[in-house]
Amino acid sequence: DAWRRAVCDRVRDLLGAAKVGVILPTPAGPDVFTEDYDPAIARYADEFERVAPAFDLFGRLRRFGVADRRMLCDGDLDAYHRTPYWNEFLRPLGAHDSLTLSVPVGPAASLADHVQIGVNHDCPHRDPFGDRGVAIGRLLLPALQAGARAWLQLSAARPALAALVDTLGVGALVFDADGRELHRTPQATSLLALHTEADIAPLAGQLALGVSRPQAAGTARCTPPPAVARAGRLVLRATRLGPELAGRERAVLVTVEADRPRES
Repeated sequence: DAWRRAVCDRVRDLLGAAKVGVILPTPAGPDVFTEDYDPAIARYADEFERVAPAFDLFGRLRRFGVADRRMLCDGDLDAYHRTPYWNEFLRPLGAHDSLTLSVPVGPAASLADHVQIGVNHDCPHRDPFGDRGVAIGRLLLPALQAGARAWLQLSAARPALAALVDTLGVGALVFDADGRELHRTPQATSLLALHTEADIAPLAGQLALGVSRPQAAGTARCTPPPAVARAGRLVLRATRLGPELAGRERAVLVTVEADRPRES
């Protein structure tokens, strides 16, 4: 969601749009992320797929990659404006002039096999996206394709990694290269709940960031980042994970254990 939020913010500013959303395929179905639309946009996948066959929308998106509404309708906007999709769904949402960037990630004519960015003006606009918007969208499309490939890779890797980490039998958290938490084991949840005197989770994230990206963590160039930290009665140890486990280059595993007294 942090990635999708950043995409929406940049695309909105670049195109002067009012509304932007990003759709990702998930095992539970197409997932729409937006901070601009009414919650009814959650029905987007079902509504879009009802109208898609009449205009061969998925076929056109596969051919074009980036298309405004006129391109998707092959110029027949009158027919499009007679559909329930427009009159009962998009128009009440204020999704007027539109631009769609689409990356197929599977064979089906369905949003279950597409990653999309949808861009709209919220009222009839004196400057429709048109050729300029399509040209900008085509410049952005390789970045969306890279993001879609990364999403597919991580979608496969994360459940396997989470299942593996959960079998360790210790408190453990997994972080990405920017120190954002991706997963924690039930044991970690229990340990963190028992040690409320220390802000453990942010410390674990900072430790992971120090191991993954020493300069981002603020360490001196000549000083290696610490891989161990103590907070109250807990000991945190950070280990970098390889892409063969995490599906990304610099994921980090942080274990959380109770500090055992040293024997004299």
